[in-house]
Amino acid sequence: MRTAILSDIHGNDVAFEAIVEDMKQQNINNVIFLGDLVAKGPQPKEVFERMRALKPFVWLKGNTDAWLDDALSDILPTTKKEILLLDYYDYMVHRLEGEDMDHLIGLKKTNHLHIEHYDILCVHGSPLGMEDSMDPFKKAEKLDHQLKYTQEGVVLFGHTHKQLSHRHHIHRLINPGAVGVCNYKNDARAAYAIMDTNIGFNVELRQVKYNLDLVYKVASERAFPNMEDYWNLLTVNEG
Repeated sequence: MRTAILSDIHGNDVAFEAIVEDMKQQNINNVIFLGDLVAKGPQPKEVFERMRALKPFVWLKGNTDAWLDDALSDILPTTKKEILLLDYYDYMVHRLEGEDMDHLIGLKKTNHLHIEHYDILCVHGSPLGMEDSMDPFKKAEKLDHQLKYTQEGVVLFGHTHKQLSHRHHIHRLINPGAVGVCNYKNDARAAYAIMDTNIGFNVELRQVKYNLDLVYKVASERAFPNMEDYWNLLTVNEG
């Protein structure tokens, strides 16, 4: 079975379309999406519809999807970060239908799978939470703590926009990278992974070029907020 693993689309349907076109050439059987679909990008409705059309085997809630749970319209922003967050939230909710938002609110935060001979845990951030970042190349003690109660041999996660496939003790850790925003070390290509369990267990990390200027054009035409901040999301990630 060849499974496409996607994460962190962030309302960028230009990048998402490029990934789907690449997937069509890869003999994909299933799709797993690890969260952060609609927020912080100019095309929330389009990415929602494209994801729904894919009928993913797993569709998780990410931390920015969870903004819908919290009814952010009730907050009074006092910091620059809170103002940015509320701008993105307002843009998103005015372009999604009520049933779209209900679907996103109802998504799971984790999912446990058994594919072929492999037990798999799907999360957005880490087994400890959606906003908890996992990085195998930093403190091993932190990673041990995050995985302490995880029995599955394979852990799929996103959130950090850092594409990797890494062995840590009994666990195989796979982060497909981000589809819709800049990846680690300023890689502006859309990223995803393919997990192949047909013979053994193999992971391919893929990167796909897409038209950044078109994304910026769409965002400008739709009066997407905080354009300078958004361009940085698309092009800069020092990690």
